[in-house]
Amino acid sequence: AAGTGRQLPRWPARVMRIGMKSNSIRILGIDPGLRRTGWGIIESDGVRLSYVASGLITSDGDDDLAYRLRELYEGICGVIAAWKPVEAAVEETFVNENARATLKLGQARGAAIAALGGDLPLAGSPARHVCPKSLVNTVFVVREYPYWSGP
Repeated sequence: AAGTGRQLPRWPARVMRIGMKSNSIRILGIDPGLRRTGWGIIESDGVRLSYVASGLITSDGDDDLAYRLRELYEGICGVIAAWKPVEAAVEETFVNENARATLKLGQARGAAIAALGGDLPLAGSPARHVCPKSLVNTVFVVREYPYWSGP
């Protein structure tokens, strides 16, 4: 912000113009993964949902697991600091045929939950049951199409 010495995140101008309304809540949705963690922020006033921002946190697959988890943790902490959500939802880990991959995904989910710091109410059911569909779709699109710039 001007005159405060703080740097605002570099987001498209249309996202910067969206202001949080007094009776709305800001919700952070996280789709954890070790290579790519998608996140999306929406605002809800009880009836309407508004897109606020979305992004991708990536890590180098050649780094040790501990470093990748730290990158994920720090990335989510940065999102929380920048956008100040009041609620969060983290997609649950699903079980697939590769047990090792499932365990690593569970660790990524744990890092995401730890980054919330116990300060945000957390919904932890499957994303399609917890999050509004628009948030789930936004996070999915960001993970699958990293260069997408939002609606």
